[in-house]
Amino acid sequence: MTKRIFQTLAATAALVLVLSGCPTENTDNNGDGEDGLISGHIGATLAVDGVQVHTMDTSQVIPTYPNFTDTVTLNTEPSNGTATLTNGKLTFSFGTPIDGDLENAATVMNSEFSDYNNVTTTSNDAKAAIMSLTTTGNSGLLKMDSSVSIGGTNVIGKVESVMYIYVDKDVTVSGEGDTSTEEGVTYTYNDFTLAFKYGWNAVYKVIETTTAVGGSSSSITETISIADNTGLKWVYITE
Repeated sequence: MTKRIFQTLAATAALVLVLSGCPTENTDNNGDGEDGLISGHIGATLAVDGVQVHTMDTSQVIPTYPNFTDTVTLNTEPSNGTATLTNGKLTFSFGTPIDGDLENAATVMNSEFSDYNNVTTTSNDAKAAIMSLTTTGNSGLLKMDSSVSIGGTNVIGKVESVMYIYVDKDVTVSGEGDTSTEEGVTYTYNDFTLAFKYGWNAVYKVIETTTAVGGSSSSITETISIADNTGLKWVYITE
């Protein structure tokens, strides 16, 4: 569920940004953005209290993020976490997942990073769990934001997002990226090495699109690292 929401949003937002054309001025919707980067090693407890949630409005070429104001019931993974979304304000707390919610870390990492080659995990017996907040169907919450700016003769779009992964011991996960071209668009996945620490960790993903003015060439580059970003928004995604 989490992976489907994450991948669908990232792919959709990246495509919107690639097709955005040439805005007359820089448009930045992501608040602090990379200025909000902090350590991705969170510790034993992952929690927020009363954070404003947003929706994503794609009726215009460049997405906007109005405040979400409704109350909905949230399902949590791991299952012993607690979460409420009341009048648009999000509160949650996750500690140590129960044994039934932990899976082999290598299996989890290979699934989550399936776009990469030769994903390796340094411990065969480490276990992991991914935090998710969902409602019905494929609807749920994702921490993310997007922006569009001008760089020389290029339109540059950026989608940033964070996911949270628990591991029951220190473990390092590595993967090899590659580059391919399809229908005039060059896709690049950068190699990664993620040093997870015992407890909760934040995985920060950046998808950057570069489109030449006039649309003569485009590229999409994905980079992941261990980091959190306080400048991103919690967005309620409905499908």
